[in-house]
Amino acid sequence: MIAPLPDMASLLEPIPAMLLEVTLKSSLVLALALVAAGLLRTRSAAVRHWLLSMSLVCAAALPFIASIAPAWRLDLPSSATAAHPPASRATETTAIATPIGRDEIAVASDDTPAALTFPDADALRVGLFALWIGGLLFNLSSVAVGLARLRRIASRAQLVCAGPWIDLLDAVSCEYGLRRPVALLQSDHPTLLVTWGFFSPKVLLPASADEWTAHRRRVVLCHELAHIRRADWTLQMAAELFRCVFWFNPLVWIVCRRLREESELACDDAVLRVGVEGPDYATHLLDLARAFSGRPHAWSPAQAMARSSGLERRITAMLNTRLNHEPLTRGVRRAIAAVVVAITIPVAGFGAAQTANATLSGTITDPSGAGVAQAAVVLTHTGTKAAQNATSDDMGRYQIANVPAGAYRLEVKKEGFVAVERNVTLSRTTTENIKLQIGTVQETITLRGGTTDTTPNVATMDGKPMPTRSDKGLAAPIKLRDVKPIYPKALADKGIQGKVLLEGEIGRDGSIASPKVVSTPHPDLGKAAADAVRQWKFAPTLLHGKPVATTVKVTIEFQAGQ
Repeated sequence: MIAPLPDMASLLEPIPAMLLEVTLKSSLVLALALVAAGLLRTRSAAVRHWLLSMSLVCAAALPFIASIAPAWRLDLPSSATAAHPPASRATETTAIATPIGRDEIAVASDDTPAALTFPDADALRVGLFALWIGGLLFNLSSVAVGLARLRRIASRAQLVCAGPWIDLLDAVSCEYGLRRPVALLQSDHPTLLVTWGFFSPKVLLPASADEWTAHRRRVVLCHELAHIRRADWTLQMAAELFRCVFWFNPLVWIVCRRLREESELACDDAVLRVGVEGPDYATHLLDLARAFSGRPHAWSPAQAMARSSGLERRITAMLNTRLNHEPLTRGVRRAIAAVVVAITIPVAGFGAAQTANATLSGTITDPSGAGVAQAAVVLTHTGTKAAQNATSDDMGRYQIANVPAGAYRLEVKKEGFVAVERNVTLSRTTTENIKLQIGTVQETITLRGGTTDTTPNVATMDGKPMPTRSDKGLAAPIKLRDVKPIYPKALADKGIQGKVLLEGEIGRDGSIASPKVVSTPHPDLGKAAADAVRQWKFAPTLLHGKPVATTVKVTIEFQAGQ
């Protein structure tokens, strides 16, 4: 049998826990990086920028690091497992399809038990997932719109191929040791001065760039080419994508903003190191900011030199001769990377170790949503085959605690209902809520030589005796009128025999309106069996006192011999 696809709630169940775990761990790594960056405020901006970049990279790689990190945990005292499972209801998932493939039956009931008054956690999970997806798509679309706008402006820009700009570009590229060719574009936009691209970097100049002095041109190119040499575009775009995924975490927004600020400060330091005096550089930066103020701005994810935000801090830094403006050395780069990774590994390992012991709990409900009491729950480890057993309480709740995390086979059985089997993976606290389907009524009749077998036929539900009829819970149907099939004499005389399989539905009025012949050795035998079953009458199946439809499968065996 091919297993049906799980419902949306089952598919989404691991996502909130995974997002919460990664959010908490990444927040710790990013918070430590921000604290360290504050302690390094007298060091160069390149050091702080690299520290924040490495923290974002490690935060993004936390799921992978957690899979290989050594496991550890805090041995904190814990209370003994409660005798009764928790009363709160977390999630609800649809039971796997029965072999006969019937649809789920939902029945409205005026006396629905109190379990139905709990919030539907499946709807909450789907709603939160939809909210996260909405935020993710909104932020991704914002970045995409910015890139598209930048691409459109660049497509209309004019490529600068000769003149003083190109001579200056070659000189600064040689001074910086840049081997990649840099495209210099001049657009018709009055304020857009940005740098972007990794494999084919581009510097986009505003329309007024031709009016700048030679010194200002050199200052601008030194700043913009510093971004290219430092690969700031790649790091910033990676940070933007991480922010889009964890858009709900304000700490991520803070780190991304600080990353931009430290990137600009590091490029300012690079300009100062090529011989530009701090006061002169500050004058050019202020003049550009004044020239661009009051003009329309086009937002883009690219780095902008004369952005008004953070301008005061940049000018203060370039005028402060006591600050460190040195570049990031290879040794410092490796040391920072090693420290950040060394901090990230135990943080990731702590989350992995917490899955050493797991608890499975949930609620077992019938098609009306009411809890099913005394349902047998068996949890079997797929590797060791060790089994744990539990029984649902009066509200349908169950719990199996202190089992090793891993892959298991979960089985839920209750008389009168279809048994449920599914694979589950336990990690920390796992919730598996099960909705049981009403079982199938099965009856077998044997006709020998045209007479009915004297052996009484016992109707069953899924091969087991039908549950006792009552107004509470599930009450099995009772046959009120029984009509035996008539063995066609002509077929019996010819020795035509065999089993006729029928399937139908006992309606809420207790009748079987349209029994379907599934298989028959002869059409007339199938017709005779269907005609008899169509005349049967039942007191219908009751669920909490309300009649519900029930699938019925009938096997009628025609035997020609006496």
